[in-house]
Amino acid sequence: LDIGPGSDVTLVVDGAGSTVSATGTTPWGVGGSANVTFRNQAVGNFDNIQMAISPTDPDIVDVTIETVAAVKANNIDVAAFDAAATGTITVTGTGSTLTQAGASELVVGSNLGTGSGTIDIESGGTLTTGTGTTTIHATGRVNVGIVGDGTFNANGPVVVYGGRLNAFTSSEDPDRFNLAAGQTVTASGSTGRVSIVGPYNLTRGTTFEFNTGAEFSVGL
Repeated sequence: LDIGPGSDVTLVVDGAGSTVSATGTTPWGVGGSANVTFRNQAVGNFDNIQMAISPTDPDIVDVTIETVAAVKANNIDVAAFDAAATGTITVTGTGSTLTQAGASELVVGSNLGTGSGTIDIESGGTLTTGTGTTTIHATGRVNVGIVGDGTFNANGPVVVYGGRLNAFTSSEDPDRFNLAAGQTVTASGSTGRVSIVGPYNLTRGTTFEFNTGAEFSVGL
């Protein structure tokens, strides 16, 4: 299932019982733009998703998962290859979920140029990764709870390679960024940032490593 190859395409999956499923690698917005929405308890089931991956074209891909919709996938790449690509995933609303299976990996952004890859988890939405590595490159951002509450469950290691991981927590819910027991966050590069606004608990045998100019900030 190719969505938006060389053109502009909109896909809306709306309502309980509405499902889109695809096997193999699914390119979204190669040489064009794709606007994809799952809403109102709709479901998506995919193997590997590659968003905005053309090496030459300024692809634009926007994916919204809202109002108790659920999308499941294996590996996900968000503008991970294209110097000019823009890819955004927004998971919004209580009960809305993006879930990766098994040892899947998540790559957000690239180190190639001026494009951007962004994941926004907000207003009760939840992102749960596989046990593979989550990599946030220089043009990548993962934002947790900037608008309302959001939860990021990282079941594998997180590598912030010049990108940014931003999480907003509260005294009632300090664990909106949940790093699985025994896992590691590694940030590197002068632009690498892990920023948690609010309280946060370093627990469960997790490891946080910051080197070559990366920064870690916690608090108001």
